[in-house]
Amino acid sequence: MERNYRRELDQIRLSQENKAALVQSLTGKKNAANGPRHILRGSLVAAALVFLLGLTATAAVAWEPLLGEHFGNTPGYQQSSVVLGASDTQNGWTAVITDCVGDDQTMYFGVEIIAPEGTVLDQKEYFFEEWDIEFPGIRYWYGRISGGGGFTMLEDEDPADNRLTFLLKTDFFPEEDTVLNGETVKLRLGKLGHFTVFREETSDWDTEYDTQAVWTIQTTLSFPDNTIRLEPKLPIKIFDAEATITSVELSPINVFVKIEGDSLKGHHAWMPKTAPDGWYGCDNQEITLYTKDGTAISLTEAPGSGSGCSGGEDMTEPGSIRIVRRFDTLMDLSEVDHLEVCGVSIPLHP
Repeated sequence: MERNYRRELDQIRLSQENKAALVQSLTGKKNAANGPRHILRGSLVAAALVFLLGLTATAAVAWEPLLGEHFGNTPGYQQSSVVLGASDTQNGWTAVITDCVGDDQTMYFGVEIIAPEGTVLDQKEYFFEEWDIEFPGIRYWYGRISGGGGFTMLEDEDPADNRLTFLLKTDFFPEEDTVLNGETVKLRLGKLGHFTVFREETSDWDTEYDTQAVWTIQTTLSFPDNTIRLEPKLPIKIFDAEATITSVELSPINVFVKIEGDSLKGHHAWMPKTAPDGWYGCDNQEITLYTKDGTAISLTEAPGSGSGCSGGEDMTEPGSIRIVRRFDTLMDLSEVDHLEVCGVSIPLHP
């Protein structure tokens, strides 16, 4: 209950006068002459809620953690999520970052748009004309972080209402000494629109804008860090190359494996193009995750963002391969047992 009421209270925006009135209402400072007042914690919370419900002019709109609903309130969600509730209101339109699921390189954000009362948002597909996300404390111009991402509109349970919900997926590739968790993140998005008529002659859609509002939302990330990080230093054979598995990371979102060795230098000369996109198959190696009950989860197809290699053609670079796989849902790390990479078994709870 405490978590629920704190989340509701955090969404309230009060004027200085209302804040003073709230303090006086709860502490009885105006009536100190009547003697001391002993207020139980539960009574204090109830009184605060009753008082705040009366301040309809200054109360923020209600919202729910979107990702908690999208992914389900599963152990994987609990192991990697934080409820945020950061918002910005422009011209009567409010944008809210409800919650975040994250690890060292991938972050999902729940984003809700709430239009003024009476607005109907019933089109099939909406988009943002402009958006960007950054970490102001990270010096991008030195190449310490890069990445990309995009919005997916979530199912609208009530097309006749004034709300839209989105999932924003972002991939960041910071340098090894850069940790994004705990940093301030700033999301800028705006010019919400929808598609209207498809033009055969241009093979494009006409668009109409629902609002010209541009929102800037800034908040601090602090999601739980339950990522399993290992340096197994296990020998592995990739085709005819003898190399070493030097790093393994497993979060509820991703699996990351790094393989290194001088024998991998120039591997584009002899490694077949077996990747799904027709590229070299260096990062398309066979990976299987096993849970404690023996379930095998194949993670072979579609290398995730962040996969790649070094020294494939340039012999002056270190020979290495980075493999990233993303789960279809959020993985419960307490249930994982071991990982197999090209037949090499790696215990995840050594």
